[in-house]
Amino acid sequence: MPATHLAETARVLLGLPEVRLCAAVTGRQNLLFTLWLQSVQDVQRLEIQLGERLPHLQLHDRAIVLKQSKLMGRALDDRGRARDVVPVDPWAG
Repeated sequence: MPATHLAETARVLLGLPEVRLCAAVTGRQNLLFTLWLQSVQDVQRLEIQLGERLPHLQLHDRAIVLKQSKLMGRALDDRGRARDVVPVDPWAG
């Protein structure tokens, strides 16, 4: 998107409860954001909503994770519940 729309776009995205990360990055695709959605069907609903609110936003790529095995330092079981602690070590290489 044009750099002139970056701050406005980030403000709108950060106002959505589904948004977990929003970051300006370098390159042709200059904005990265991560969402947590209840279902795969919510992807299309949210893309339509974003298109209506942010017509200058062009989505170039998307990835859907259907099963999460770790979250915030916890290993998750098949039902998504914490089953073990996985210490986060930012200095581990």
